[in-house]
Amino acid sequence: MKLFSYVVTHDTGFSPNPFWGCCTLANCKPAIRRAAQVGDWIVGLSPKASGNRVVFGMKVDEIIDYASYFRDQRFSDKIPDYTRGEVVWKAGDNIYKPLQDGDFEAMIPITSFTLRSLNYESMTWLQAFQEQASSRVSHQAIS
Repeated sequence: MKLFSYVVTHDTGFSPNPFWGCCTLANCKPAIRRAAQVGDWIVGLSPKASGNRVVFGMKVDEIIDYASYFRDQRFSDKIPDYTRGEVVWKAGDNIYKPLQDGDFEAMIPITSFTLRSLNYESMTWLQAFQEQASSRVSHQAIS
């Protein structure tokens, strides 16, 4: 078992994505996603100015490729839906739609800019997560 850690500089709910019953790290931190194995732990820390506090911790239960992640019904709610009002729908990290030619169409990820434009600048993913009141199970998707 290995422990990976990194500083979560932007806490938007996109990466990691704690919504819909499992915490996923499908985007960002490619070195961690390439190296982590089932059974490893990933911990996100707040920036030094915020005390390097634990933002999240998750155990890697599963590793799947982007195409499988997009097609797997368990993760369908993690496909962003910008027509819905709540931030949990917009923060989806399941953004790589497989195309027939084997390539992917990248859907627009939520960013701090889109959060500001949607008037969610003061809402962290933790607040949105608490609003949704969902249980967390760890999963990881890698390319």
